[in-house]
Amino acid sequence: HSSQTRRPDDDHDHDDRATDLMQSKMQQSKIIIEEHQRRVQSDGLKCSESTEKEDALTSVIFHCNLPGPLNTELEFNCREPSCGALEAKEKAVELTDEDYTVDPNFFDDGYALAGATGFKVWTGSRLMIETLAWPQNDDCEGLKEIQ
Repeated sequence: HSSQTRRPDDDHDHDDRATDLMQSKMQQSKIIIEEHQRRVQSDGLKCSESTEKEDALTSVIFHCNLPGPLNTELEFNCREPSCGALEAKEKAVELTDEDYTVDPNFFDDGYALAGATGFKVWTGSRLMIETLAWPQNDDCEGLKEIQ
């Protein structure tokens, strides 16, 4: 039967490995967000939010224009403001406590809180609209085919 004795260096080695792992993860994350790897924001794409009240219920309308001469606009009727889908210069709404209401489907059979996230525009929604509706010259051939 052998007994193991912890040496002070063991903790130091563990800390070094943890630090190395964390730096490696940060480096991997940095690669994902490096500017040269991002798709350039489409010139002319504009999004915003507005509110609409009907029977004391407040809805948030997410607006997103489409390219072309017809000035077509997509509108998403949501219960809450978008989450990360607007650029800093785009108009966002701020709801007051009175604007929030209980989800009308909350007491329905089979209601799941996860379903409530479908009533909000997320970052990926804007990205999808921009990628599919706003073609760019340097888009890959596969994407151009889908567009």
